[in-house]
Amino acid sequence: QTLSSKASVAARASGGGDGSGGAKEVRQSSFGTSLEDAVTGEGSFAGRQVPQTLLLLWAELSARNKDGLELEGIFRLSADSSEVSSIKKRLHESKTIDVAKAAAHAASGYCLAALIKSYLRELPDDLWGDARPDLDAAVSKAEYASDGDGSGTGEADEAILAQLSERSAALLAWCCDVCCAVTAREKENSMGVNAVAVVMAPGLVPPPATETDPMAILSYSKGAVAWLERVLASPATAAAAAAAAPAPA
Repeated sequence: QTLSSKASVAARASGGGDGSGGAKEVRQSSFGTSLEDAVTGEGSFAGRQVPQTLLLLWAELSARNKDGLELEGIFRLSADSSEVSSIKKRLHESKTIDVAKAAAHAASGYCLAALIKSYLRELPDDLWGDARPDLDAAVSKAEYASDGDGSGTGEADEAILAQLSERSAALLAWCCDVCCAVTAREKENSMGVNAVAVVMAPGLVPPPATETDPMAILSYSKGAVAWLERVLASPATAAAAAAAAPAPA
């Protein structure tokens, strides 16, 4: 219920379009491209600019049932590595939306989910920007917080989200919407809020690029999962993410 409420506040049903802007539009692959340079569209959030590659992959995945969001462990279970490499290469070489759509359509559901996660991991820029110090502090606290000990965290999380750039906030809000859609099929795919947070945290809340100590990275990763799970379960913080990405005038 909490996630469903969040979706109604922060998003307009994702997967409703692919942001293609027309079948003949020339399309550039945006794997490994910064948010500012990525080709964007508005397939999921009205007025929100989200990388077109993500919109296309999600439109294909969310349109399916048996080989889509109802797959057991979707986003958690690994896809065939050769298939992921092949589809990624086809997307990279696509010159039009139609060609890119055909590549996505040929992929398995697990492959589509893997490519969405891969896109997030390959972002060259820090999604969090100026909010990074506050985020790191929140993640550290989340790792050691006892169950139910969330006093004062809501306002702090909202303050972090409010610092995001427009495109970063739009991407985070879109990802929250994706998580909502996945957990809505928990009965079929066994992916609850914690499971989704575990698989999405590495791409959305990675350790600082300057951190090299393996134990510190492990500790941060645990805290990132706890923090992201808290955000996903909070309608207020989700609304803050949406508010931080105002629709363009």
